[in-house]
Amino acid sequence: MKMRFFPIHIYFFQIILNILPFFWIDVFYDNYTYLANSGHHFFFVLAWGLSTIFGFYTYAKEIWKFYNIPIHKKRHAIACLGMLVIVFIPYANNGNACLNNLHVWLFILCFSLYVLNWIQTIPYGNHEYQHGLKSLGILLSILLFTFFLIGHMSAFTEILTSVAVNYVLYAWTKNRVLIPHSAH
Repeated sequence: MKMRFFPIHIYFFQIILNILPFFWIDVFYDNYTYLANSGHHFFFVLAWGLSTIFGFYTYAKEIWKFYNIPIHKKRHAIACLGMLVIVFIPYANNGNACLNNLHVWLFILCFSLYVLNWIQTIPYGNHEYQHGLKSLGILLSILLFTFFLIGHMSAFTEILTSVAVNYVLYAWTKNRVLIPHSAH
C-alpha cells in the first residue's frame, strides 16, 4: 500500500509543493519560515513540510529495511520531526535576533542528525548499498555547496534539498536507478 503512494508523492505532491513558492516569494532571498509566518501560507508550508519529511523518513527507512541496516530509529524520527517543526518557529523582522536565527540553527542540528544516521551506516551493507550511499553523499555535498554559494537558508536551498533528496531516495527505493545493473 505505502509503496504505491511513492510515485504520487514524488511526481505530484513534491512537484506542486515545490513550484508554488516561485510565484509567491523571492526564493533566493526568503525562506519557508518567512512564507509561513509573514507570507500567511501556514497550511501550505505545513503540507510542504509533511511531504518533504514523509520522503526523508519513509524512503530512508525502506532503504535501511531492504538492506538490513541497523539504525537509530529514535534519532531518525527526532531529526525528521525537528525539521518539520522548525519551519513554524516565529520570525519577526524587528524581533529578537536569537529567536529569528533559532530555526536556522535547529535545522542545521536536525539535518546533521539526519546525515549522521546515513554516515553511521557506512560500515554496513553490500556493494550495491555502498554505491547508493556514495551517490547520496555526493548529492548532500552539492546541496551544502549550494547553501554556501547563496550564503543563507533560502527557499531555493530548501526546495532543492526537498526535491533532490526525496528523488534520490525514491529512485534508490523503487527503481534502483543509481545502482549499476551489474551489481544485482
